[in-house]
Amino acid sequence: MYISYIAFIICVLALCCFFSTKKQPSKPPMVYRDIIYAEKSASREQQCFDLPVPQSTRAVPLIVYIHGGGWVVGDKTMNPAVWIWKRGSAVASINYRLAPMAKFPAQLDDCIYALKYLQSHAREYNRDPNRIGIFGISSGAHLAALAALSDDLFDEKDKPRGRAHCLVKAVCVWCGIYDFLTKTSDL
Repeated sequence: MYISYIAFIICVLALCCFFSTKKQPSKPPMVYRDIIYAEKSASREQQCFDLPVPQSTRAVPLIVYIHGGGWVVGDKTMNPAVWIWKRGSAVASINYRLAPMAKFPAQLDDCIYALKYLQSHAREYNRDPNRIGIFGISSGAHLAALAALSDDLFDEKDKPRGRAHCLVKAVCVWCGIYDFLTKTSDL
């Protein structure tokens, strides 16, 4: 267990170093709460994220956090990385539709939609649209890996999702599930 925490801290610090800026912020961040990135529709609940952004004269990098919870529980408030703003990066903690009400790939669609929204609205929140990293724990790590690697995938309406992997410059996944071919009894 202790080794897992050390590995987690090393991954997060490596992600921070990749996106680090020269000066540490001294002021508290601007915190944007409940920013809607997906409106409610017949097939989707309204989805939102929280975004603490360091006060800076230059655009800052962004780390998108995807919560865990076995795809069935959790929300954007479960963010252990919220302190990263102190290292000079913004941290968007997103919600996504949960199972069993939303069938896969709805969760992945929400993550990719959030990435695209955050990239296209970067200037509004003083962020660098070319420095986006993604971080997830457990089922959030699974979604982060899929979002970072997505290409030639299709959403639930058989429309191309787009190339989210082009947006993501760094990935940190912790305790994710990546091999669904292994039986649970083999774990």
